[in-house]
Amino acid sequence: MKKIILLFAISFIANWTYGQGQMDALKLSGTDLSGSARGVAMGGAFGALGGDITGLMQNPAGIGVYRSSEVVMSLSLGSVNTQTNTLGTVAEDSKFNRNLDNLAYMGYMPLTGDVKSFHFGISYNRLKNFSRNYQAVGNGLGSSLTDYIAKFTNLTIIDPNDSHPHPLPDELRYNNGDVSWLSVLGFQGGLIQYDPEMEVYVSPLFDGEKVDRIYTASERGHIDSYDFTMGTNILDMLYLGLTFSFTDIRYNLNSVYSENFEFGGPKAGFDLENSLRTEGGGYQVSLGAIYRPIDELRFGLAYHSPTWYNLTDIYRAQTEIGYGLDNGDWFNKKANTPTESFDYTLRTPDRWVMSVAGVLGGKALLSLDYEYTDYSKVRLGDNSTFNDGFRKQNEFISHDFIGASTVKAGFEYRVTPQFALRAGYAWAQSPLEKSFKAGNYEVLPVGTTTAYILDGDANYYSFGAGYRFTPEFYIDFAMLFRNQKSQLYTYSPIVADDGSKILESIPADLKTNSVKGMVTLGYRF
Repeated sequence: MKKIILLFAISFIANWTYGQGQMDALKLSGTDLSGSARGVAMGGAFGALGGDITGLMQNPAGIGVYRSSEVVMSLSLGSVNTQTNTLGTVAEDSKFNRNLDNLAYMGYMPLTGDVKSFHFGISYNRLKNFSRNYQAVGNGLGSSLTDYIAKFTNLTIIDPNDSHPHPLPDELRYNNGDVSWLSVLGFQGGLIQYDPEMEVYVSPLFDGEKVDRIYTASERGHIDSYDFTMGTNILDMLYLGLTFSFTDIRYNLNSVYSENFEFGGPKAGFDLENSLRTEGGGYQVSLGAIYRPIDELRFGLAYHSPTWYNLTDIYRAQTEIGYGLDNGDWFNKKANTPTESFDYTLRTPDRWVMSVAGVLGGKALLSLDYEYTDYSKVRLGDNSTFNDGFRKQNEFISHDFIGASTVKAGFEYRVTPQFALRAGYAWAQSPLEKSFKAGNYEVLPVGTTTAYILDGDANYYSFGAGYRFTPEFYIDFAMLFRNQKSQLYTYSPIVADDGSKILESIPADLKTNSVKGMVTLGYRF
């Protein structure tokens, strides 16, 4: 209900050209399980342990646990495998990745008195990797993207008091800030037609026409963080830390949505291609504390502020349709949008991390972290004093996103003074409100990109080992397995006030399984 009401209201926003949507904001706000091979092997549960770059990412106070200076580097190889299922039709794809996960220097300065030491560190960390390929294939579907574009255009009223409430063909142009680019491209590319008698836009397909759908997407990019950390050790009981982070985002999406249909005779169909590049940077502050009442027990608490981003989107789209006419001729039409850019701001939610760790029998470590992030606090902005073009998108975010928990657990056992075995598990809750995740609400298109993914919970399983060649030089290995079930919508359903579907959209069940092998080399001095 709230979606259909806001759909009318949003036509007054002069931000139809492109701009980010709520699902894009969510994608850029999250991170993944990352760090050193030791930390990843223990499920990332290092908030109360410290003395490792993973610990600093969870809790800056972990720098105070170091007893020497250190240089460390981590490399990884892995693959992301995806599988979709649309009413029994399965499609699979994969992507191989290799990364420099982190590179860091940690400095140690011993002091006298109650303050035992001062620490400082400079590090590079890869927080998230977007790289993956996926596709969805559906056969004999009862609705078309052309139906969605037509109904969406008819619902996007420019002026309710106008004698012609629906946009007329001469109003569908890219320089009209009151009209979505999706409507303009759909009309210019032949995906929708204007019916002057009914004064509405309609699909060129016959009523009841069945379509075969193929959607292919390729995502690339990353979120990287450059961290400057300082901390101290007080009486070997209290460790304090502070981190200033500068974050870099690079994201690319190339997608092709295709439909094939009979159209009463020869094969016909269309392609809609979209290209989006997002780039920019932001900053964040984190602070934390670790308390060690006895040697065998540690407690950690950390606060990570929002990251404030300034971002730019560069985008373009094109479409081509072809089908046979009643007189035997072949209709073919192409259209494309201008290549444009759009500047905006993004504020991610803040994050709290609470941790506890214990030493068991002098040979084993057991660690547990709990994180809480309220994704309803994600905010988009346009840096404009006179036009709050993201007001409705931010209302959607507040309604559709929730606070999400992440639980991390890790275990390490030192077989010998030089050799250790490790295992870990992490669970990340979906930040989507239950009814929204079930697909009961509309998701407004962003420019000409109609596809979006509703993610479920993510599970991480890890194990690894470490070996110290000398007191100074060590090597760690880790294997990380991640799985997640999601729903891929190629376009949104349209929902009436009573909750019934004006237009159905059949999602594809999307399973993402990834595996990553890591190695960390470290030298302490």
